[in-house]
Amino acid sequence: MMKRIFVLVVLSLIMLGLKAQSITTSYSYTWKYDTIYTGQIGQKDFSYTGSVQTFNAAAGTYTLEVWGAQGGGARNSTNDGQGGYSTGKLNLSSQTTLYIYVGGSGDYGGLTNAFNGGGTGYASSQSDPRGGGGGGTDVRIASTSIYARVIVAGGGGGSLTLGSFTAYYGGVGGGTSGVTIGNPESRAGGPGTQTSGGADGYSYSGPGTFGTGGNRSSGTISGGGGGWYGGGSGNPGGGGSGYVYTSSTASYYPAGCLLNSSYYLTSAATYAGNTSFPSTTGSTETGHNGHGYARISYNTKVIDHIDSSISYTYVTTTITDAVCKNGIYNKYGFSVDGSTLSSGVHTYTHFTQTNGKDSTTILNLTIKPGATDFIEVEAPNSYTWAINGETYTQSGIYEYSTVTADGCDSTVILALTIYDPTIGIKENSDIQNISVTPNPAHNYFDIKYSNENPLYLTIYNIYGQICLSQKLIEKETRISVNSLQSGTYFLHLNNGKNYQKNIKIMINK
Repeated sequence: MMKRIFVLVVLSLIMLGLKAQSITTSYSYTWKYDTIYTGQIGQKDFSYTGSVQTFNAAAGTYTLEVWGAQGGGARNSTNDGQGGYSTGKLNLSSQTTLYIYVGGSGDYGGLTNAFNGGGTGYASSQSDPRGGGGGGTDVRIASTSIYARVIVAGGGGGSLTLGSFTAYYGGVGGGTSGVTIGNPESRAGGPGTQTSGGADGYSYSGPGTFGTGGNRSSGTISGGGGGWYGGGSGNPGGGGSGYVYTSSTASYYPAGCLLNSSYYLTSAATYAGNTSFPSTTGSTETGHNGHGYARISYNTKVIDHIDSSISYTYVTTTITDAVCKNGIYNKYGFSVDGSTLSSGVHTYTHFTQTNGKDSTTILNLTIKPGATDFIEVEAPNSYTWAINGETYTQSGIYEYSTVTADGCDSTVILALTIYDPTIGIKENSDIQNISVTPNPAHNYFDIKYSNENPLYLTIYNIYGQICLSQKLIEKETRISVNSLQSGTYFLHLNNGKNYQKNIKIMINK
């Protein structure tokens, strides 16, 4: 039998000289100004009134929040179809009037439309109630038209109670689509979506439309909730959908939209009434109960004019420094995670307050890489690693770290295979003729081998951490590496018995 030990990669250290940290102050200039401001910071809340409300908005940034109204009908009102929630930031370049429509909750019996889109229902008796749908809540820009809505929270569908105990809760409103909850009766109204109203549940109930929940035309039916598109009426009624006007949702507007791209919302989201979201009191709630609600928070404070009453000097300071890969640089107001960066110079800008005004500090940060090397060894029975004097009797991936001249960690990875010399490596055909392609890999690589028995694959990164483990049953297997970052990795293959193999692979995305 031939015994063999071979080293594929020899340890090398990157020798980088430590670069002295330096600070320089660049040219500064003096700006004369005063502290007179116009505008204000605050918020305005809008409760349900049953009619449109207005808000005169100056130029500035506004956070819009709306809560849809709850549907009516079932005896346990806290479990009727709850309203949803939507939020987004609106930037206005000039004074604009906003129109706020706060939805009303659906009533018991449901014969009256709830304000802002709640559909009607009908209760034939006190023992068999059907409820009306809750109205949506929305904000409209510069017009009372439904085609000027920039944000919508869907209202919940009307519920019903059969006999003395069986309750079917209305669908919740909000989100990109209303949601059917609980155990609805088979002829429930459908939820509103981003592009269509909810379907009707009966031939004599009505589907949801743009902005309005479905109404009953006859019979005992629960109403649909209002919203971007309303939910369909049925037993129970469907919830209306929510909506936020952004560059990715503008296409959902039907013909006739009065808004343009200058009104796109940012940090925008819409939530269904079966999820957790902020409540009107500042805590959180899962679904909104009762009438709808709206809130506008704003910051329109700007300098009114500049004069020479006060002198102030703006200063730009440049800092040059370095940090090791995987280290944290935490000086002079900067907190930079070196593990997320590649080697090279990275520039960051940090604003510091001086006399209540911003001065600029620029950080030119060098990421020092340290060094990483890979050693592959096959040895009979045991192996003593000269770099640390340790003796190993088990195959595996081992790591040794030291410090290079640049003050950064240098890591050596030992991929060790211990074999039984009475069997030998050449005679063991259980794990032969393995190919790994492509190498370097991009999104995947293929492993092919000729043996009949399954293999066990473990992927290690250069820090000896396990990134993936998988049993290979087929003779050709595709391994996805979409979850791995670019870099060097080691494939450790074994047959579960007495032989193992290590292969180095690069991932380059």
